[in-house]
Order: sequence, then structure tokens, then C-alpha cells
Amino acid sequence: MKNPITTKNLIRLAVPGAALLAMPAWADFQWQRVMTTTWSGVKALAVAPSAPNLMLGGDGSSIYRSVNGGTAWSNVYFGFAAYSLAFDPSNPNVAYAGQFGYEVLKTTDGGDNWFELASIGASTHRAIVVDPTNPNIVYVGIQDGWGVYKSLNGGATWANPLSNADVQALAINPASPSVIFAGTKDYYTQRGGVLRSQDGGATWISVWPNSQINALAVDPTDSQVIYAGAEAGGVFKSTDGGAHWLPAGTVLTNLPVSALIVDPNAPATVYAATEGAGVYSSPDGGGTWTSINTGLSDLNCLCLALNPSSGALYAGTYSGKVFMGTPIIGLGDALDATNLVWTSGGAVPWRGETNTSYDGVDAAQSGAIANSQESWVSTTVIGPGTLSFWWKVSSELNYDFLEFYLDGSLQPGRISGEVDWQQRVAAIGAGSHVLKWRYSKDSIGSAGQDAAWLDQVVFAATNTVSPTLALNMYAGLTITGQVGATYQIQYATSLTGPTNWVPLTNLTLASSPYLFFDATSTSRPRSFYRAVIYP
Repeated sequence: MKNPITTKNLIRLAVPGAALLAMPAWADFQWQRVMTTTWSGVKALAVAPSAPNLMLGGDGSSIYRSVNGGTAWSNVYFGFAAYSLAFDPSNPNVAYAGQFGYEVLKTTDGGDNWFELASIGASTHRAIVVDPTNPNIVYVGIQDGWGVYKSLNGGATWANPLSNADVQALAINPASPSVIFAGTKDYYTQRGGVLRSQDGGATWISVWPNSQINALAVDPTDSQVIYAGAEAGGVFKSTDGGAHWLPAGTVLTNLPVSALIVDPNAPATVYAATEGAGVYSSPDGGGTWTSINTGLSDLNCLCLALNPSSGALYAGTYSGKVFMGTPIIGLGDALDATNLVWTSGGAVPWRGETNTSYDGVDAAQSGAIANSQESWVSTTVIGPGTLSFWWKVSSELNYDFLEFYLDGSLQPGRISGEVDWQQRVAAIGAGSHVLKWRYSKDSIGSAGQDAAWLDQVVFAATNTVSPTLALNMYAGLTITGQVGATYQIQYATSLTGPTNWVPLTNLTLASSPYLFFDATSTSRPRSFYRAVIYP
């Protein structure tokens, strides 16, 4: 603490950099259509686990491929109604496609070429899973009583360990791949449930016979947790390996759930696709659900996929479209400064995104503005302190600029052209100050990505003490700081010569502002106070 201010009794202790409002984390996705197929109904989507920019999609006539994370697609096999798709978890060049018919297709070159495997059940191949520890072991789930087929040699030959079952979904236990779950749905009797095998598919038992099941998902970090999506009844959850099941929340109770995904990076997060109500997410393992349908124009979703690297979701719909959803990230999270209140404006506001960042996680990007427009982001801090941030720009050199303003005054060092991430540091004086970053364009022309980025904004405050009132009573300290932070209150009896600061107490703020009284102050003729971050 610099320049403590004397008072005999009552003072006001102001801790700069106090949080004004924490921005919430993103809770929605922004969807955009990335493909329209030649045949109605996208029935399958798959992301290569070991190369997540490689994707496959299938409709009633073709197999499609994307090599850039789903933003562009090409038809790689025509004349095949692809109802299920799966990659070898360890080799992105190897993938399988199930159809309405006899043969499963396989590629060993990332989708350039496909060939037929040995014939299996003559109906719709609804699900394919590959053993994560032995990619030669492949399971196919087939409807209309054909059950489950298993191959031990990558599809060269097949066995049929489960028959007389209308299988719609398969899930494998990643911690113990000999444990497999099959979801069943009989189109004629309207009956179904969940079957479980604990010996690699050799034998099966019914662990839940109460609903028609369209989708299954196993928590990748806790194999005892399994989710099941029902045709009519929402999502159900087991926490004991499938022995018992309970509804996962009530929001989806009357919705047909077509697909389920557990986020491997945040396993408490579960995504559910529905036929008619779009996509939902749960942040608490199915306890609560929220629709995440911003920009999703077709709510009849048949399949779902997740890019574990970027966090993007992909939904295939009944109308033959593929939509890509990216997280809507709050500015506070994107800038790593949720302790500050952020506002944004101009022609198009800034937004959080995950494609370009300094920290490899997320950052804020300027809005997509036209010529003679601006896009800005701003916050207010209480000084004194030190501000640091990372910024980047891709623009028309010497015409379209990324600038930093302090209290409305342009600061030196604005950037334009192709400038990679740079760190800037600025000293902030005492009091309240408005910080503003602005990307602006001149009246003509553009270059590069025509955008600016900002990341890792850090304001390190220097604590100060200022007097407000002197009364003949205990010293009362009104502390304004960050809730949860610990400060050490210190006192001195003189500032003449070397100052001996004596620790008074350590205080963790339960609320802000907080009123604290120094009951020992009456034993001293005068006191000087300061506060320091502790430890």
C-alpha cells in the first residue's frame, strides 16, 4: 500500500479493483447452417476423436465429409443411405458407415474410398461403436429384430451374439470396454428398454424395460453414470452402472430425445437433441436443462456430434441440414476478467469466441463492421493499479486500427495491418477510470480478416486508504474489495522515520462493502492504517 492517510479514529478503507458484477458464463449456442444435403434427413454425424476437424455426415443417399471442423462439406460416397457412422478412436483414417441393407462400409483413408464389409442383418444399422482399446472390435446395432453384430477383425467377419432385439443405440464403457449397453425400440409393439452385456456382447440382460430408447451415452470419467434418451419420456440416468434408473430432470419429460452427448472436457455437461424442440444442455448431469437454439431454424434434430477441441456442436435435422453451434461466451469469460463489468457497442458489438485467442481457450473479437464504422468494448476500474492486456489485429494497414482509450483519450501505440499477439501494460492512476478498446474502419477498403482481438485483461490494483470522517470512538473501517479475497489490516502509530507496520487482523471479505471496527484503537493516541493482499 502506498501513501497511507492518517486519521485518529474512523476511516474509509477502499480496496481498488473491486468486482462490480461478474458476467455469467455462456449458456447458449449460436447456430449456423453449414450444409444442406441432397436427400431429406441427416441421420448420422461423427467427429474423429483423434483429429476433430475431420467429420462425417450421412443422409438417405450419401456420405459427406468435412476436413475443416464442419464449416465446409463434400459428398464422398453417393448411393448409400448412411444411418450410422463411427471412427476408429485411435486412427482417423478408419471409419465405418451403417446403412439400410446388408453391408457396412469401411474407409481406411479418411473417407476418400469406401468398400463393403461382410454382410450382416438386412435392416437399418442404427448404431456403430468401436472398442477404444482394441479397434479391431466393432459392434453394430440393427433394428427389426436383428440385434447386435460383433466383429473381432475390423469387419472382415461378423458374429450375431444378440438377436431378437430392435437395437436403436449402443454405448461402450470406456473404462471397461467389455461392458456394452444397447437401447431398444420396437416400432410395432411400442416397447423397449436398455440391455447390458458385461462380457463383450456374449450374453445380455435387461436392466431397464420401461421405455423405447433412441440414444445412450456413458460418462467418460465415471463409467457408472449412463444416460438414456427415450422416444417419449425425456432423459433417464443411472449412477450405478445401469442397475437403477431415474428421470434426469423434468424439462424433457414429454419430448422424444434422439441423441445424447456427454462433454468429455466437462462431464457434468450433457447435450440432448430432440425431435421438435431442438437441442438442450444440462450443466449438472441432467438435473436442469436449457434450450440452446439461437439460430437453429430446424428444431427436428435427428443426430448430434461434438468437437471436443473447439467445443462446437453439430446437429443433423429432418430437413436435410447440418447446423454448427458455437458457444456464446460472455465478454468477462472471454477476456479472463469476470471481476469487471463489460459493455460493448458501436455498429456491431464485440463477442466472445474460441477460434482465435492468446491463451488457447477463448478471447473477445470485434464485431463484423462495414466501412466508416466502429466496434468497441469497455469497462471501468478503480485505481491506482496496473493494467495489462494482449491484443491482435488483422486489418488494412494504416487505415483500419485497433486502439486503446483511457478516459476517452487515445493512448499511444494503436495497431493496424497484420499484428500478432502483443502485450501492453499501462499505469492507472487513483480514482475511477474508463478503459475502452476500439476497432474502427476508414471509408473504403479492407484487408486480412478485418477484425481485432483482445485477451487476458488483468487489472492489478494497488490498495489505498482514504479518510472520510473522524469521530471519538473505535476506528471503523469500511472495506470495499473483492468478495472471497483475504486482506491483512495493519496499523502504525507514527510515519516519522522507518515505519513499523503491525498486523492487526486478517480479514476474508464475506461481503462488500464490509464494516470493521478496531477495538484496540482507543489504547493508542493515534493510528495509521493500511491494507495489503494476504498472503
